[in-house]
Amino acid sequence: MRILPQDIDPRDFYQSKFDFYRRFSFWAVIFAAIGTLSYFVSDCQLFGGRFAWETLPARLTPLIPMTAFILISRKTRNYKTMGYATYFVIHCCIWCTMWAVYFLPDKTHFSEGSIVLQLAFFAVNFAFPWTMAVPMQTLHIVTILLTHPFIHYPNIDLLLSLNIPCWVAICLAHLVMQNLYIKHYQTTKRLEYISLYDPLTGAHNRHITKTLLQENTNLFKDELSQPLTAAMFDIDFFKRVNDQYGHANGDKVLKDFAKIVLRAKTNKDRFIRWGGEEFVLLMPDTGLDTAKEFIESIRIKVQKYNQGVCPVTVSAGIALYNGKDYRKLFNDADTALYTAKKNGRNQVAVFQE
Repeated sequence: MRILPQDIDPRDFYQSKFDFYRRFSFWAVIFAAIGTLSYFVSDCQLFGGRFAWETLPARLTPLIPMTAFILISRKTRNYKTMGYATYFVIHCCIWCTMWAVYFLPDKTHFSEGSIVLQLAFFAVNFAFPWTMAVPMQTLHIVTILLTHPFIHYPNIDLLLSLNIPCWVAICLAHLVMQNLYIKHYQTTKRLEYISLYDPLTGAHNRHITKTLLQENTNLFKDELSQPLTAAMFDIDFFKRVNDQYGHANGDKVLKDFAKIVLRAKTNKDRFIRWGGEEFVLLMPDTGLDTAKEFIESIRIKVQKYNQGVCPVTVSAGIALYNGKDYRKLFNDADTALYTAKKNGRNQVAVFQE
């Protein structure tokens, strides 16, 4: 059974869902572990008011996986890793509760306690895939059945009749909430696309630059590994195209040029519509010689391409990132572009200090 629409990447969707509910799920786990410890008070009451030393180890044990959970949450935000860590803590709370119930003189109160533990599943399920949450919650029912021969719940029928409807209701509620989050996710993705992509050409817009910088600096992120080269393109005499053939045909020229670059670039490269007929291509792990050869091949493809409007050529300037202010890289590429246009257009120029 497919839970998500075909156009949604499951890994990206579930990671987004986890990031959205992460803090809520985190505190639900903490409260569940600490809440299990608080049951020690009722244990003492069931033992006639004396200190229930028999159940104390069981009530304290969930604090160990809770501590490990906190440490793991500081190391990773991967939804799968955190999902298994989360459900392990919840099940530890359940297992330790059953451990404590084994010693209690009156075991009937576990019926209410098991329903309270179901609430922990209800709280954490929002952050994780439905296909993960259902088996993990089902394990709660299975655990009750497996431990019955050892603990001998006096009201096993009532225990199951209370827990199974809760299990069904929580699973269905989670499925409904996941479907609601699909709409939120799709809306968010559309807004992200509009904010970072040029709708005409499919290239990034200038706003993408902010996402490529280290926080609170003017330096590119390490993922844009050096040597990092930038190429700035300008479609030659583009104003004439608009004036002679109309803006609709001008848009077609822009789209066809972008199509050529998008097909040729690597997955690491960032292709940006800088403004009007100007475009920038950021090429990580690419030196000047390799970049010049590649940009020259694009220039030739543009010159030979027949888009059905008019012959078009492109000029380009190339510059190498010096590891400092990103704006200097674009300024250097623009200077090289000016040199290419000054020298006759339809050529590639390399920036020289």
